[in-house]
Amino acid sequence: MAGHDGRLDEPAPETARAVSNESRYKIKSGRFRARGQAVRASQVENFYAYLRLFTLIYGYYFLRRHSIGTAFRGGTEWRDGWHAHERGRTVGENSFPAARRTPPCGIGSGAGRLRSAAGLVYDLIINHRSKNCLGSGFLPPRGALRRVFSFPSVFIGVYLRLSVFALLLWPLGQLAFAATDKPNIIFLLTDDMGYGDCGCYGGKFVPTPNIDRLAKEGTKFTQFYAVAPVCSPSRTGFLTGTFPGRWKITTFLQTRAGNRAAEQADFLDPKAPSIARTLKAAGYVTGHFGKWHMGGGRDVTNAPLFAAYGLDEHAGTYESPEPDPNITATNWIFSAQDKVKRWDRSAYFVDRTLDFLRRHKGQPCFVNLWPDDVHTPWIPEGTDIEKRRKENDESEPNFKAVLAEYDKQVGRLVAGLKELGIEDNTILIFSSDNGPMPSFRGRRAGGLCGCKDSLYEGGTREPFIVRWPGHVPAGRVDETTVIGGVDIFPMFCRLAGVELPREEKFDGEDLSKSFFGTSLGRTKPLFWEYGRNASFFYPRGRDHSPNVAVREGKWKLVINADGSGAELYDLDADRKETTNLAGQNPELAKRLSMAALEWRKSLP
Repeated sequence: MAGHDGRLDEPAPETARAVSNESRYKIKSGRFRARGQAVRASQVENFYAYLRLFTLIYGYYFLRRHSIGTAFRGGTEWRDGWHAHERGRTVGENSFPAARRTPPCGIGSGAGRLRSAAGLVYDLIINHRSKNCLGSGFLPPRGALRRVFSFPSVFIGVYLRLSVFALLLWPLGQLAFAATDKPNIIFLLTDDMGYGDCGCYGGKFVPTPNIDRLAKEGTKFTQFYAVAPVCSPSRTGFLTGTFPGRWKITTFLQTRAGNRAAEQADFLDPKAPSIARTLKAAGYVTGHFGKWHMGGGRDVTNAPLFAAYGLDEHAGTYESPEPDPNITATNWIFSAQDKVKRWDRSAYFVDRTLDFLRRHKGQPCFVNLWPDDVHTPWIPEGTDIEKRRKENDESEPNFKAVLAEYDKQVGRLVAGLKELGIEDNTILIFSSDNGPMPSFRGRRAGGLCGCKDSLYEGGTREPFIVRWPGHVPAGRVDETTVIGGVDIFPMFCRLAGVELPREEKFDGEDLSKSFFGTSLGRTKPLFWEYGRNASFFYPRGRDHSPNVAVREGKWKLVINADGSGAELYDLDADRKETTNLAGQNPELAKRLSMAALEWRKSLP
C-alpha cells in the first residue's frame, strides 16, 4: 500500500499503544474542554495598569497642590533637603528659608513634576540622607509625631506607601504588558499541497472559500519556495532557518536502514536552531499540533522529545517522538482502532490549537499547526478503513473530498480566533511543505513542471498567504518578492520583536517588510538538493529533475551533482520551465553551476 510519503511500503507491525483517557474530544462540534483553568496574564496586566494609572494621576494632583513639609507640619528640614537634592547639592540644615512654601516638585512642567516624584521616592528609599527622612521607617520629621496622625497626614502616609509599592512593582507590570503586546503567530503548514490546489491560486478541483478568504483578507505571494521537494528536509528548514543538508536530512525520514541508504540522520539534531526555542526564550508559549516528521516513528525510538526543540505542548502523528494516542493506536499512519479517525484529524488539530490559544489567552503564543492533509492516503468520511488499508485508491474524487474538508477546517480556525477575541493580534501564515503527489497530470501543480520529489517549480513553489487584520494589506498580491522556507525563522523573529540568536549562522533573510505592502528583492540565493543516490524516490518522465538547484534573481539553474545536465530558466518569462537557456547564456550558466556545486560540496 502507499506509505505516508506516497511510497509503496509495508505497514510496520501494529504494536498497540495505550490510549489516553485523560482527554475526550468532540470532533463534530469542534469543541475541546480542558481540565482546570490557567491564571490569565491579562488579569495581572490589568491590575498593574490600573495601579500605575491611579499612582500617576493622583500623585500628579497631590504633588501639584501640596507641600510635603506643610502636610506634615513638622518643619522645613525635609522640604529643604528635597530642593537641594533636586539641584544636585549637599543637604544643609538651612539651605532654603524656612518660610518658603514652594511645593517639593516646584518645576513648571508636568514632566518635571513626574521626574521630581521619581527622585523623591529614590531619595526616600535608596539614599536615606536624613534620619528624619520618610525613607527611614516612613516617619515624619522630629517634633511632629503628635501631628502625624491627623487625617491629612495619615492619608498622605498611606498614599506614599502605596506609591512606593506601585513603583517597586512597576517592572512586573511592564513585563506583563510587554509579553501580551507581542502578536500570536500561527504557522499553518499544509502537507503536500500543490500550487494549483486552491481556488485563489487557480485551482478548479473543488471550491475552497475559506482558504480563498485568507487571501482576500491578507496578502498572497506567488513566489514562495519550500526548502525541499519532500517533507522532512522542508520542515527542518522551516524550523531551523538553515538548509537541511547541514543537519544530514535530505529526504523523508523512515526506517534506520532506509535512512542509512539515503545517507542521512535518523532525526534532527536538537543542537540545531529552533524558532520555537527562540520564541519560547522571549516569553512565548509554544505548541506543535500535527505532523512532525523530523525524527521518530517506525523503528526510530530514540528521537529527542518535543521539549528538546522548545515546544511546550504537542500532539504529533506517528512520525514523531511522542505520538498522540488519540490518533495513533498503532505504529502506522492510520487504523480502524484510532479514536480520532483519519477524516477527522485536521479537525482534531484545529481543536487542539484553539484550546491551546484559549488556555493561554493574554500570553503571546507560537503555534505550528501542521495537519497531514492533503497528503495521501485520502480517506473521506465513511470510508471502510480496513478495506482501504488493502487498496491504493488515490483517486481524484477522494482527493476532492479531503480538500473540501480541509478547507472547512481552515474556516473553523479563523472563526475560533474571532470567538476568542484574538483575531486582530494573531498573524496567520498559510503554506505547504512541498509539491503534490499525485499531481493529476500537472493540474495540482498549477501547470508547473514537476511535482513532489522534483526540483522543478512544481515540487517547491507553494502557496503562501499572510493574514493579520489591521496590519497586513487585505487583497494584495505580491508577484515580485521571492521568499524561501529558510526565511521563516528570521521573519518570525522580526514579527515577534525578538533578536536572532547571534551564535547561529542562518541561511535565510528577513523579508517580513513585504508582508506590509512593500515588495522586496532577495540578497541571498536559494539552494536545493534532492536525490543523492538510487535509493531516493523520483517522479517519472519530464518531472524527474537534476538533483541540485539554485535561484538567483529571475534565474534558476538545475544541475546534477556530477556537473552534468545543466538547465537554465528565466522564471520571469517562463515559470513553467519550458525553454532551457543555458546555451544562450554560457557565462551565467557557468557561474550559477559553480555556485550550486560548491554549495552542494559544502554539505556533510
